[in-house]
Amino acid sequence: MPQEKLEHALWPDSEGDAAHTAFGTNLHRLRKLLGRDEFIQMQNGLVSLDARRFWVDLRAFEQLTGSGESGLPLADTKRAIALYCGHPFPGDQGKAWAIASREMAKARFRRAIMSIATEPERCENWSEAVWHYERGLELDEVAETFYLNLMNCHLKLGERAKALSVYERCTLSLAAILEMQPSAELQRLALHIRNAN
Repeated sequence: MPQEKLEHALWPDSEGDAAHTAFGTNLHRLRKLLGRDEFIQMQNGLVSLDARRFWVDLRAFEQLTGSGESGLPLADTKRAIALYCGHPFPGDQGKAWAIASREMAKARFRRAIMSIATEPERCENWSEAVWHYERGLELDEVAETFYLNLMNCHLKLGERAKALSVYERCTLSLAAILEMQPSAELQRLALHIRNAN
């Protein structure tokens, strides 16, 4: 990350060279705590962690999920999902750098869940697919695709009441978090379930 960007993120209200001075002081302290200067690298105005000495879950998740353009091996998908403990940088809601990273991670997580749930669906193992979609919703409670597929899995299991319960949960989550209603597709499916004999 560029040093200036990091300084602005950490000391946004600093005037003059105060952020630059604070950065230098804190970098020195952090290196002293870690015991080695090379753990935090500075080169051409860029600050980075030495990837050979630090393991970062988000970096590992990104490496496992790759570009997302082709299917992942099942083992990598499972490891990636296990690494994902929620959307990154939750405390930095309005910061552009955090938003971009968070949205990319969300998209990769959603693709991984869809990928891993597709196999049991293809084999008509609806209960296992339900488990995967529920796992996805634990960490991404506004992913409408998960709700839609979860409702369809419950319908395949003959569980109309559970399918409607999923719709109600979706409605509440979207209203509380995004102040919006479910998509037209979800609304149509809920109406179809309610009107079914």
